[in-house]
Amino acid sequence: MSLKTKILIINIFSIFIITLGIALEIKFVLTQNLEDRLILRTSNMASILSDSIIEPLLSNNVYLTHQILTQYKENNSEVGYIDILSNQNEVLSSTFSNGFPKELYLLQISKTESNVAVFSSEMGKFIDVKYPIADGSLGYIHIGVTEREVGQRIQEIMEKILFLSFFINLLASLLLYKLTNTITANLKKLTLYAKNIALGNKVLEPIIKTNDEVRELFISFKHMLKALERSSKEEIQLITKLKDEEIKRELLKRTMETLEKERKRLSMEIHDSVMQNLASINIMLKIFQSKLDQKEKLDLENIQKLIEATIEELRNIANNLRPPQLEKLGLKSSLESFFNETEKRHNLKTNFDFSISEEKLDWTWSINIYRIIQEAISNIVKHSGANNAFVSIKEINDKIEIEVKDDGEGFDVDETLSKKSNRLGIVDMKERTKTYGGEFFISSTKGGGTIVKISLPKPKNDDIG
Repeated sequence: MSLKTKILIINIFSIFIITLGIALEIKFVLTQNLEDRLILRTSNMASILSDSIIEPLLSNNVYLTHQILTQYKENNSEVGYIDILSNQNEVLSSTFSNGFPKELYLLQISKTESNVAVFSSEMGKFIDVKYPIADGSLGYIHIGVTEREVGQRIQEIMEKILFLSFFINLLASLLLYKLTNTITANLKKLTLYAKNIALGNKVLEPIIKTNDEVRELFISFKHMLKALERSSKEEIQLITKLKDEEIKRELLKRTMETLEKERKRLSMEIHDSVMQNLASINIMLKIFQSKLDQKEKLDLENIQKLIEATIEELRNIANNLRPPQLEKLGLKSSLESFFNETEKRHNLKTNFDFSISEEKLDWTWSINIYRIIQEAISNIVKHSGANNAFVSIKEINDKIEIEVKDDGEGFDVDETLSKKSNRLGIVDMKERTKTYGGEFFISSTKGGGTIVKISLPKPKNDDIG
């Protein structure tokens, strides 16, 4: 069952529950109101009837009294019976042809201050209205009316309410389906786009037609990609134009530092701007969720999981742009975190050996080593098909020795370096190594895995800061 179908079912069920509650409340209020009106109408009837039987009662004309009561009962369909009791609780006259019911007699002679009594019988529910004849000197008249008319009226009203609620439910369901379809479709497009960008795949930009937070999120993401692409192109153009190696390395070093600053800015923009837009979407869903029944709220978690997956992808991109642990916890912890994340996402297990002192490594050296290893692991994930990687960082003879191995398929190094489209990762590692006065070596055989070795001189005092 799709997410949109689940939300539609939740909406229909919720509106049904709400409508049912409202209908029951309306039914209760209408019943009270119609019963009050029925009692008032019966009291008026009793008042008129009592005036018309005073003379027959005074003349002790039982036959005429019975005829008047019977005629009133026949002319009023809601009247079930009419009887007259004396002050000594004697039945003077009634419309009952088969004897006066004992239960009704006991009810009418019971001492009560109320002139209205409700009771049930085989014929249904009755309201017994008591009214004095000649201010009670000649006894009391009792009229029993049924609630059939009240029930029929309430049934008609309830049918109209349920009929109207059906159309309201249908309209709300259509609007909700359209809204949910728009949100989920755009989020899926954006999530897939972010995943492909993170993996380095070239894909067409998704078409986001809505003018909401999702579109703002996409625009911010697109601006970030363009800024990174522009910075990379400018870096490559400047490097290729320079022939002097020393100037070239110095400029490359400064370019890398500038690029790292730009990555930091973009990483902060993702956290502070892009993710805020996603938070707005989440708030919108929570507002809708609060309108549902408590038991149904859990079914909206699929949309929130989709948002969380998008946030997770953006967080990974932001972390790749600027590893947060590097400044706080150092190079070793940052690499361990990176290896753990790679194992979770790509099932590549990394055996890590770190045996150098980080005290002399400032941010520039740490991020440079981090980027080299990050690129090496990225190449393993994309091209090697390896299950295991082996990374070691050691200090030997005043040099930092880095080695990255894998048990993958291997490749022809010369053939790969001859293809510009496939050698950018290797070139990046090599140029970074040379920029800091190091040596770069790569070897690989088909079916025998790949080894990348990097030797960097320990940073001097003037390299730190």
